[in-house]
Amino acid sequence: MTNCSGPDITQVKRKQNDGKRAMTYCNTALVDYNGFMGGLDLSDLKICLYDFDRRSTKWREKVFYKLLIMADVNTRILFQETKHKKMPLLLYIVPEIESLFAQDKENALVKRKKSDCPSNAIKLMLNVEDHLPLEGPKKKMCPLCQTK
Repeated sequence: MTNCSGPDITQVKRKQNDGKRAMTYCNTALVDYNGFMGGLDLSDLKICLYDFDRRSTKWREKVFYKLLIMADVNTRILFQETKHKKMPLLLYIVPEIESLFAQDKENALVKRKKSDCPSNAIKLMLNVEDHLPLEGPKKKMCPLCQTK
């Protein structure tokens, strides 16, 4: 197994399916690993759960996104340990991303001009009730798309 700890077996408390804790036997190497590397396992678990799959063909972009999510997960784990407050990862990441976008907009060299007339997409978004499905024997289509 390992040269760090011998083949000794110790008793540990494990959580059962019903929530109760029971004493079971476990190898000393596993006890040491869980004691010292618990944060790494937690970080890897969260990264796998919230890994945002990017469809980029460039390997450097994949590495960048992996390192970015790893940094976010690690900062969230440190935040939870220091503040003793649990927060879902997405609720922790979203304000960070919004602040980065806000900084990027403020520091942009070229500012976009706001147009005086709203675009067609904004006009269509204002009248959402026109795009609701019709009830009837035919296919459910929005009245605007049906006339085209």
